Amino acid sequence: MDWDVFISHAWEDKEAIARPLAEALRRKGLRVWYDEFTLTLGDSLRRSIDRGLAQSKYGVVILSPNFFAKEWPQKELDGLAAREVYGDKVILPIWHNVTADQVREYSPTLADRVAVSSDRGLEHVVEELLRVIKPTSEAERPHGTVPEPVRPAVLERVQPFEPEMVRIPAGKFLMGTLEEDLWAIARKYSIKRKYIAREIPRHKVFVQEFEICKYPVTNFQYRAFVQDKGREPPGHWKGDKYPDGLHNHPVVSVSWYDAKDYCKWLNEKTGKSYRLPTEAEWEKAARGTDRREFPWGDEWDVNKCNTRDGGPGTTTPVDQYSPHGGGSFYEVADMAGNVWEWCADWLNAYPGNPFPDEDYGETYKVLRGGSWDHGQVGARCAYRNWFEPRNRIEDVGFRCVRGSQ
Repeated sequence: MDWDVFISHAWEDKEAIARPLAEALRRKGLRVWYDEFTLTLGDSLRRSIDRGLAQSKYGVVILSPNFFAKEWPQKELDGLAAREVYGDKVILPIWHNVTADQVREYSPTLADRVAVSSDRGLEHVVEELLRVIKPTSEAERPHGTVPEPVRPAVLERVQPFEPEMVRIPAGKFLMGTLEEDLWAIARKYSIKRKYIAREIPRHKVFVQEFEICKYPVTNFQYRAFVQDKGREPPGHWKGDKYPDGLHNHPVVSVSWYDAKDYCKWLNEKTGKSYRLPTEAEWEKAARGTDRREFPWGDEWDVNKCNTRDGGPGTTTPVDQYSPHGGGSFYEVADMAGNVWEWCADWLNAYPGNPFPDEDYGETYKVLRGGSWDHGQVGARCAYRNWFEPRNRIEDVGFRCVRGSQ
């Protein structure tokens, strides 16, 4: 490696944090890639940055409102994240004039990492970074700097594609819809009863404890899978790159088999046990134990989810609606609207369903949750949609669960 650390920042933060930090780290004997230290007249900016990203042990990322507003620092972050896909642990975040909610809005995965805040002062920031980073060699360290051994890291560096999980406790809940409610629901939504007949009868189900992704899998997370496995990307991507500005939107146009293979890959990368949720797990995570009609309660609210009724007509960031009361009984986000989500189950009638044509065998896989292209009836917790598992649809994505099935 040519550098111990690469400093990624917005230029507006140079005076306040980036330059003082770079100078302090260099005084401690670190080889620092920082644009003012490294670039000289005539250098190619892009090639120099690419080399710095590839040949630095760590990337210190100064997260700030300025960083979030700039395209170029985000490209640097993507480059560092791509290295982590292949096993390196490189991203060390610094929070500068930013709140946890702002970081979470930008990236739930970054918000989950232990970071150091510039509010504690430059000396504290440098001290915490030096717990992780050590100079390339003793020969390159000025006399008296950074005594060995370097203490264990306190900054948690996790894989950027690992999802944030929510624990769902073991226990029974009421799944589905009462038959006597079908007519009222059909009248309420002006639909034929046959379109919701697959929801009956309401029945009690015991579900073992499990964990579910708080958010649907995003384009940023899915890209790691595409790049690592050489997987065919969604059709609207350009090669292995999703459209600009959609890093925190749910991945779409993925088949059930794609989703299943993503879970398998995630297991390989993390050593954990991810899979697609069963219908019962999905519905319990959405409605909890009080039989609510929508994830947030029984009253429809167009401002709490992304559906055809009030959404922008396309996907939205996965965490856009949860701060506005759109979370579920267990505070799982985006369980209504945005994208339909693949479940593990084949579509078949619930036990006791009086409509025999609701049995399809192993033909269709279940989808749950509604989408940006469907109305409020599909956003109900009990609604069951379906597609053939090989289909890739522009409003269909998925999330994972973890735990015994």
